[in-house]
Amino acid sequence: MEDYKKEVIRLKMIPSIIKNNTANLNELTQLVNESLLKDNLSTISERQISRDIEKLKSRGVEIKSVKANKKSFYVIESENDDLDLTENEKKTLPIMMGLLNTEDNLSIVNWLKNILKTEFNFSLKELNPSPYFVKNTSSLNFKEDLMLLTTEIIEYIKKQQAIFFLYRTEDNPKLVAPLQVRYYDGRYYLLGTEIDDKNDYTLKTLLTTYSIDNIIDLYISPALIEDENVASEPIYFDYKKLYKESNLELLLKHSFGIMYQSKLSNNKIKKYRFKFKDWAISYVENKIFHPSQKTIEKNKDYIIIELTLWEILDYYKFKKEGIEIWDNKEVDFFVGRFGDKCERLN
Repeated sequence: MEDYKKEVIRLKMIPSIIKNNTANLNELTQLVNESLLKDNLSTISERQISRDIEKLKSRGVEIKSVKANKKSFYVIESENDDLDLTENEKKTLPIMMGLLNTEDNLSIVNWLKNILKTEFNFSLKELNPSPYFVKNTSSLNFKEDLMLLTTEIIEYIKKQQAIFFLYRTEDNPKLVAPLQVRYYDGRYYLLGTEIDDKNDYTLKTLLTTYSIDNIIDLYISPALIEDENVASEPIYFDYKKLYKESNLELLLKHSFGIMYQSKLSNNKIKKYRFKFKDWAISYVENKIFHPSQKTIEKNKDYIIIELTLWEILDYYKFKKEGIEIWDNKEVDFFVGRFGDKCERLN
């Protein structure tokens, strides 16, 4: 994982150095190593730089070696050399950087700042809005191992290939056709359909939600068909077909952020209304809790909003007590955040 992280940093660094310096292989290696040492990373050889350049070329970066005045050096030919920012984009850039300052544990954030300095000639002072604009807390879970696992899962989704992993809250290994990754309330979630390895590896149409941080060792691998008579083969699935059959879009449309009940017959749509007073009025006026949010009534004393969400059948209470009990625990949690400043009206 550490070697992969270093490679990512180098592959982002090399094009920037080439664009801003006239350097041959030896000089490029020296410049890269100088930058690596500044970041407390180990230096590399000319051979490794050559391998990195070939990898960049395979990814579409047009790096060429040219000769001028009896000297060979690298250049990058790109259609985007004339890329520029508008005046409005330049004005809002410090605010965006202020929002990203809390995420500076991510190497990609520091890479972005470096690009703005090297490509657009911004100074650190221009990119830093403090003390005039300050954001105190991080918006992202900045653990890079979680982000890397998330990107790995997305690659399997694109290939329409099932994955295998061990899950902390279950003893059995999981074979899952992954459909979507969602970031909600500081956590990464995987939405997918389990594969029945006891029934010819058929796909279940009901969705399941997994917290990615509960995947043991943050490790996934390709799910394989195990057959004594045939060599193990990867399990593939029809993404578009499964996406439609799972009702993923509909289930998430009326959820706060993550789907908890995937059986549609256990869900019904309800228009919830909430009344806010005192300090909560201005907070609610400037906050969108759900895309369906509507203001129903507003005056100096209170504001009433409406959210269209699922009302969910509490299957366990229904089974135990024999009567249908419908509610939404996320709604109760939402109301509780505001104490006596929020009242659920229905």
